Amino acid sequence: MAKIVSRILAHPQPDPVETGEAEASSHVLPLDYRRWRRRAVARRTSLLNVLRVFTPATGPLRTRSLVENVGRYLASKDMRLLALRRAMSRDSGENPEWEDAFYARWLEYRDGARSMDELNPFKPLREPCLVYDERKRSGGKRRLWKFGTCMTARQLLVSEALKAIYARRVWSQMIFSGGLPVGVADIKEALRNPDLTHYAIVDVAAFFDNVDLQGATQLLPLDRKVLENTLCVSPPSDARVGMNRYARVCVSEVLDVNGRLALPQGAASSPQIAYGLLDQALPVRCLEHSFPYADDLLFLGKSEVDVAAKVSLYEENLVGHPAGPLHLRRVSDGQIMENGSFEFVGLMFDVQDSDRDGLRTVRVEVPMRKRLEFRDRLQESVARDVAKEDSLFSRTREYLAGFLSGVPTDDHEDLVKTACEIAQANGLQASPLISAAARFLTDSEIGRLSARFVVRQPS
Repeated sequence: MAKIVSRILAHPQPDPVETGEAEASSHVLPLDYRRWRRRAVARRTSLLNVLRVFTPATGPLRTRSLVENVGRYLASKDMRLLALRRAMSRDSGENPEWEDAFYARWLEYRDGARSMDELNPFKPLREPCLVYDERKRSGGKRRLWKFGTCMTARQLLVSEALKAIYARRVWSQMIFSGGLPVGVADIKEALRNPDLTHYAIVDVAAFFDNVDLQGATQLLPLDRKVLENTLCVSPPSDARVGMNRYARVCVSEVLDVNGRLALPQGAASSPQIAYGLLDQALPVRCLEHSFPYADDLLFLGKSEVDVAAKVSLYEENLVGHPAGPLHLRRVSDGQIMENGSFEFVGLMFDVQDSDRDGLRTVRVEVPMRKRLEFRDRLQESVARDVAKEDSLFSRTREYLAGFLSGVPTDDHEDLVKTACEIAQANGLQASPLISAAARFLTDSEIGRLSARFVVRQPS
């Protein structure tokens, strides 16, 4: 438990470009803008620190002080503009001059040529968005939403406030204290303990499909209007939305807001709302050897009875949840066997023989189906780079680095080896790929890959 507590007290450093602490323009922007940005970032730090101070480590989140301080953060004009800057910075790949575009918007807001209401999360917004389906690993489909710039800015604004609050919550250990890599490291460390003999993996069935708005407002330190106008969509409206259709995202215009609402997957704020709601369902005494990620949760225990008791208590709390009833779906369970394995959050955990200290050896790898998808995507990227005569493999390098950053596994060397083999099969040099992956490899791994794939020029 001490390790978990130390995790939640650590605050990850935000991207300096996204928060405004670094400039992203090819030329120096005017002094008045740069002064505003410095003041706004300093104000942002101050407001977020206040939220952290007023947040209890456990227990109810909807306290009067938190509601007031979150409301103050969301009402700040400067915080809304910084959130818009973050939203616009997300398009930096397609628009490298995005900060110049933001500066032009900033001038419009400052001079009154454009209404700040479009950035106000308390008010309705009519802005088009894209809705599309993505296939799940299970074979089903997941509906994803891609919102416009103003709605994304609103969601980022709320997300930032909630992240500051959740930094002190144990439930947030995997997503807000370093993300999946930290969570995987903690799972590996726990699995080394031979006393933990059983596991269960569960998720909350259809959690993102409906939320009881009345119940949600009892738990979250957010004004009801923020939920109505920025964070949720109507399930009936969601069901009617077709591919590439413009959809209204102001739910107060399309249904009775006393009804059930959906958390749109793909929205910048939805993971934080989900954590805020599920935080209230996970009993503190179940936290030891429990590893949440999104609506999935891995329980480890010293016996089948121990694990079953944790699952049962969690399930009871979900059924009685104010934003529910929510229901648990058991994904898998079993005994932790030496030389056995199980899959969690899209990664394969292999438990191997105990070492001299009596502790198990644990290795995390990419599952075979994901590895095959990785190989197919690499071949597509290499083919495109070859067609464009791109000797630097820009597309392939970007895909490789992105994939490795999302899989905190022990088989990075094998994955890069696959990429190098594909490159060489197409008559290309492998060194740019090794360079792109270097930050995900150890020095010895880089040495082995270079010795095998990098052609030495005669001196």
